[in-house]
Amino acid sequence: SGGHDNLVLARNRETGEVKVFEGHEDHVYRVSFHPNGRWIASSSYDRTVRLWSLDGDEPRILRGHEADVEELAFSSDGQWLASAGEDHRVILWPMKSLSGPTQDSLEGIQLAGHDDFVSDVAMAGGWLASSGRDGTVWLWELPDGPEGRPRGRKVLDLDAPAWSLAFGPQGRELAVAGADALTVLEVRTGEVVMQVDGLSEAHLVRFSPSLSVNRIAVTSSGKAWWLCERAFQRCRTMFDHDGTILDVDFHPKEPILAVGSADTSIRLWDLEREEYRTLRGHQLNVFDVEFSPEGDVLASGSADADVRLWDVELPPPNTELRPWIRARTSYRVDTSDLRPLPAAVME
Repeated sequence: SGGHDNLVLARNRETGEVKVFEGHEDHVYRVSFHPNGRWIASSSYDRTVRLWSLDGDEPRILRGHEADVEELAFSSDGQWLASAGEDHRVILWPMKSLSGPTQDSLEGIQLAGHDDFVSDVAMAGGWLASSGRDGTVWLWELPDGPEGRPRGRKVLDLDAPAWSLAFGPQGRELAVAGADALTVLEVRTGEVVMQVDGLSEAHLVRFSPSLSVNRIAVTSSGKAWWLCERAFQRCRTMFDHDGTILDVDFHPKEPILAVGSADTSIRLWDLEREEYRTLRGHQLNVFDVEFSPEGDVLASGSADADVRLWDVELPPPNTELRPWIRARTSYRVDTSDLRPLPAAVME
């Protein structure tokens, strides 16, 4: 986790040990694990990206941005890290040099194209995608090695900001939220294969990682969100939160969606039955929700400075699919006082 205290914290799920990484000189905006699980990348308003080792190696400081750095994405094979922010730049960093001897040993590849701040980046299947407030979406084919150059092209040019993007299963399709619409592109050709208009203030998009689920979630900058079915080329409006929807995440294997909101709650939706359970425990806006790779834990982060972990228990196969959740001990993000929080509740 990262926050306005300029710190990055990592907690071992098995032992409860918390490691604190200090070095950023301004707010930490985003954190992301390297696929090998041994490094953490963080972006910051101090215009740097930093790489922190869980094994005790020296941190790496990646310099090249000239304004706040916000978005981060690792390639699935761990060979590349992309960063983007308010300087209109996307920088691609080769991770082969992680074993280098100095803190500043990594050199990034500047990718030009956007004329305004870059709102999102994502990588999958040998591709890097970026969206921006200039309304454009760019796709770059990643090189085979650190000496190569990415080949890029503009694949979408909207008349309003393109706020968010997400690759579909196996990286073959790319979903984009922006200009009051959901647009889905075929990655290799750039062809638009799905477009649903009328999604007012569409702001965030998530693609289910499971081919069997085959759904897309889109949120507005208000209380509404949409559940979109790729096969049927349609979206349905969903509500049931009392505050702005701030984040969503699909379960990696099952038709389950976690929704975090400004009403301080998390709703865990069973998409087949269109039922949900409410998780309460946070005191302020829930900005981030994310399932673990196996789907057995849901992590949530809030403006109350708490990070919570929720065990996700599913019933046996061929029975009613309703996640059974119990609150798990979570820890307040405070380096001077890491203590258990009061129990959270499920409704």
